[in-house]
Amino acid sequence: MKKLTIILLLIVPMVLKAQVPGYQGKRLIVYYNLGVASNFIKALYFPYGYTYPLQFHLCHNLDAEYILSRKFSLEGEFSFLENKPNEFADISSPIYGSSVASIPIDMVSTGFGVNCVFYPGSDNAFAPIGNFFKLKLGIKSYTATGMTYSPDSLGNSVQSKKSVTGSLYMVGMEFGHHLVVKDKFVLSASLALDVNLPSSSSISDDGVSVNVYEHMLFTYLIYLKFGIGGLLY
Repeated sequence: MKKLTIILLLIVPMVLKAQVPGYQGKRLIVYYNLGVASNFIKALYFPYGYTYPLQFHLCHNLDAEYILSRKFSLEGEFSFLENKPNEFADISSPIYGSSVASIPIDMVSTGFGVNCVFYPGSDNAFAPIGNFFKLKLGIKSYTATGMTYSPDSLGNSVQSKKSVTGSLYMVGMEFGHHLVVKDKFVLSASLALDVNLPSSSSISDDGVSVNVYEHMLFTYLIYLKFGIGGLLY
């Protein structure tokens, strides 16, 4: 009887550990994601007929994912970006005629979000291994400084600096793959699709806010993400 009790005491913890979701019973994953985005969508539809410069921008993400079951986890996400997109404005005047000016914008954006992460398919034994699919919801705030053009008394465009702040709601999806290395590290690659929407019913027509919104909307509509992290607990 004593031997049976000892065997049960050895087996029960092993069974309980085997039933814990996650890789080797670990539920918490923290990792860094680097997003690489291009403004190619806006470049294709530049309205003035000029060649729109193709730019690449980065977005930094710090994610903490907590596994709740073999196929599902919740994720908290903090994002940060510091971009300098080149936008354009029509500075037509009675004297110079129609022309387009380049408007460099300095912008900083931070965001917080909550993601639902699914690990579908029979190829995935348990989270976080293999293919994953995310549903994302978040809010972003931004501060931006750029140049605006307004007419003077003669109808000529006058350049002035403008600083704005604002916020955007974000809904999105993400498709990707997780790879566990040496039972400790997680490597990931994914394709993200984000839709950034203004938090109010309209965007201020101040020559900067609209350009910032269009930059966030078109640049981060489709982009790539590469991540590295660790299994902590």
